[in-house]
Amino acid sequence: MTEFETILLQAADEMGITLSERQIGHFTTYCRSVLFWNRKISLVSLKSPTDLPIKHCIDSLTALPLIGHDDTLLDIGTGAGFPGIPLAIMRETREITLVDSYRKKTSFLRQVVQQLDLTGVSVVNDRIENLMNHERHHGRYDVVISRATFDLTHYISMATPFLSRGGTLIAMKGGGVDAELAAAAGRAEGAGIVLAGRHEISLPLIGDRRIILVFTRSR
Repeated sequence: MTEFETILLQAADEMGITLSERQIGHFTTYCRSVLFWNRKISLVSLKSPTDLPIKHCIDSLTALPLIGHDDTLLDIGTGAGFPGIPLAIMRETREITLVDSYRKKTSFLRQVVQQLDLTGVSVVNDRIENLMNHERHHGRYDVVISRATFDLTHYISMATPFLSRGGTLIAMKGGGVDAELAAAAGRAEGAGIVLAGRHEISLPLIGDRRIILVFTRSR
């Protein structure tokens, strides 16, 4: 077993996440691809052996309990595929759309999707502002998610048009979100979404703090 797999399994166990042999193999293949491509283009910042398995893979899976098995999902500003690819590995039957404006990153993602045979995953190379003009995406997704990519006010403005009625908007953040929440209150009300949950999480083995904000669309 590789160092990556050992750390991943230990961290998953502490989070109460069970990984099958197939899922472990998928995570290993995915992260080998991340490391290979990271030498060519800047995908992720990696400073220690725990960064990839915990700060990226396990961190992505902290949102797993908040997403239904049959939910359609839009990952905005996915970058190297976090959290969308780890979520797809765990729920292969789900329809997931990964969006990023950087062409080299979406080329990487398409290769990963093909490698892992993630048939429910599609990759879109475009700015999310442009995607807002495509009516076929409006109100289509049960869940819209982004991982520490945008200011909350801006994120709410961009993401809400893609949500189905009763859909869930998830913002994955580090610490210190109170000021962002206060600043975004008016925008959330105008967009017809309400804060339905705030989950504070400590990542296993390293103790880094994460906050997941969950909004629901009321209209």
